[in-house]
Amino acid sequence: MKFRGSRWLVLLGLVGHLASAQSQSVSYSLLSLGGSSWEYDYTIASSSPSLSFDEITIYFGADTATGLSLAASPAGWSPVVIQSDASIPADGYLDVVSPTGPLANASSVCGFAVDFTYLATGAPGAQTFQLYNSADFTLQYSGVTTAAATTVPAVPEPSSFALFLGGIGALWSAKRRRQQASSPCA
Repeated sequence: MKFRGSRWLVLLGLVGHLASAQSQSVSYSLLSLGGSSWEYDYTIASSSPSLSFDEITIYFGADTATGLSLAASPAGWSPVVIQSDASIPADGYLDVVSPTGPLANASSVCGFAVDFTYLATGAPGAQTFQLYNSADFTLQYSGVTTAAATTVPAVPEPSSFALFLGGIGALWSAKRRRQQASSPCA
């Protein structure tokens, strides 16, 4: 009975470890074009085999960005830029669709760039994004962009890894107790 409980600990640790290692990311580099003009350059990465997406939408706040224009897009991708409108209010966005279907697991694509006028003070920052499967337009993932300088690959959390190691230790201990109990020399 204790041996079965140990199996559950190992399974829970492994699931936690795998869940923390999967992620989707949209990172950006920010370039000042002078005055209040800026450019975002994006990299989109997929590291989860369970998500299938081929369309990405990145939002620009209606109260912080105007004059959006596509500066670059990888060959073959279908981009569209929609202007924000503070009078409605409606956010602007960059929407791109892959020409070859869903982005493969453990792959990334870069070369998307948008120029815009920033209406707030300081420098622009993170934006919200959504990933879709364009075949049936289902939302697959929502997140927030990260600055490229701070983008780090997903690493398992220490607590998940500790739980995994604890489960391995419990299995080893249960096996050792069972061997000692069945051994006539013990």
